[in-house]
Amino acid sequence: LKHLRQVLEVLRREQLYAKQSKCYWALSQVEYLGHVVSADGIRMDPRKTAAVKDWPTPTSLPELRKFLGLTNYFRKFISGYSSLAAPLTSLTRKDAFQSPEAWTPDCQAAFDAIKHAVANDVVLHFPDYSLPFHVELISDASLQGSGAVLVQNGRPIAFTSKKFSPAERGYTTGEQELLAIIHALREWRFYLEGRPFVVKTDHKPLTFLQGVPTLNRRQARWLEYMARFNFTWEHLSGSLNVADALSRHPSLHAVILSVVTRRQSAASEVTTSGFAQ
Repeated sequence: LKHLRQVLEVLRREQLYAKQSKCYWALSQVEYLGHVVSADGIRMDPRKTAAVKDWPTPTSLPELRKFLGLTNYFRKFISGYSSLAAPLTSLTRKDAFQSPEAWTPDCQAAFDAIKHAVANDVVLHFPDYSLPFHVELISDASLQGSGAVLVQNGRPIAFTSKKFSPAERGYTTGEQELLAIIHALREWRFYLEGRPFVVKTDHKPLTFLQGVPTLNRRQARWLEYMARFNFTWEHLSGSLNVADALSRHPSLHAVILSVVTRRQSAASEVTTSGFAQ
């Protein structure tokens, strides 16, 4: 009743009117635009996810576009969606999907991975601004892109992902790591600005970024943007599982930005510029 009163007060204050025939009361959850909203958070509509899970392997470009159109609508529920879908989105280019032979094992693996991710029935929980946030950011080992998840008390609040452009795929490892951080900061700046947090990365050269004597223009521009945030660097061993590392710090009153790449070592990649090649 408290929440209902708050909603009605806002409607009255803003002089907005709810249509009685479209109002439902005393419900534990509501279906809205392909989502199910409840006190626990937001999840995908089971009817939509069932359609994705039963989707046959596309044999033509129109079929593939329909699949990507549906799954892209739910990308906010899928960690690293851009990287997962990269082999499929590459087929949507002109003349790329002319015959069934264009459907490679990588395409099938991406198709199956997306269907599996949808089947996980992830719930995006509502943020509690009185609690600390954690940001886990994962750069794809195939260098296709990066993905991030905003976590609070071990529960996902939001996912985001970015596919690297051809130019960005040519960046050094360190620059790709830095770009992944920049994307996360821009995406969730309304959560992170004004809060102290820690940038955790398994890419050790980044922890020395502030002391690098020379930066190119791109790196300097990124560093200038990062100066808006109050954070410190901390190296995280690549052998550690990020989820386990975060769970061991339940009382940490800070936002943790963890950058993890599935690579063996970063220390051996240090160059005179402070970034890996």
